[in-house]
Amino acid sequence: MKKFVLFIVVIGYLILHCSIVAAAGEDIPRPELVRLANEELIRKGLHDEDYFSDIENDAGKPLSTNPHLEGMRNLIVYGDPHGTFSQDRYRYLGYTMDNDFFTNYLFRNDATGNAPLIDRNWQPDPKKSKYRKYASIRKLTR
Repeated sequence: MKKFVLFIVVIGYLILHCSIVAAAGEDIPRPELVRLANEELIRKGLHDEDYFSDIENDAGKPLSTNPHLEGMRNLIVYGDPHGTFSQDRYRYLGYTMDNDFFTNYLFRNDATGNAPLIDRNWQPDPKKSKYRKYASIRKLTR
């Protein structure tokens, strides 16, 4: 009996996992994505009316139809990509609803380049660092 219950639980988990992965990869049309986002914001009590527009943002920039924002990235972005162009990517995907730059999180990091987090020179305990006293002296001399 225990093996049967375990078997049913494992099968249920696999079916659920596969449906979640399939849903994550599907493309949602922009207006539908805006509608879903507005519904979620209202349901969670973060807004009492629609926040996103399916036509344009506060500055009049149209909802982006960029094909790179579909599928797994399903993002609500207005206007066109802009900024520095490097490694086949723009620094900004467009604009937010409030007309702020919408950062492309796939764009290279200026400070670290392509170095992964694990390979950076992290201070294990910054408060006990031997360089901490120099930081406080610089603060006083400015």
